[in-house]
Amino acid sequence: MHGNRRYHAPAVPLLKVEYQMISAPASENSGAEIFHVDDRTVACDGGDGALGHPRVFLRITDRDVVCPYCSRHYILNDGAGHDTGH
Repeated sequence: MHGNRRYHAPAVPLLKVEYQMISAPASENSGAEIFHVDDRTVACDGGDGALGHPRVFLRITDRDVVCPYCSRHYILNDGAGHDTGH
């Protein structure tokens, strides 16, 4: 008999993961897919059904954005992306 002993699980440090999305041009030889879009917000799931990645919504703040999961490159079309604030 163990009496009043209590089991205490050891403290496990939490892993903090941070990433920064950067805009970088994809070269034609990089193999990354390039999409020309009309909206500043794009949804990316990597395509290919179950072989893709979790859907993320990417915001094009300047001219382009690269998906941090699959490196798909989204380029805002000329004259597109005039936000209304909504």
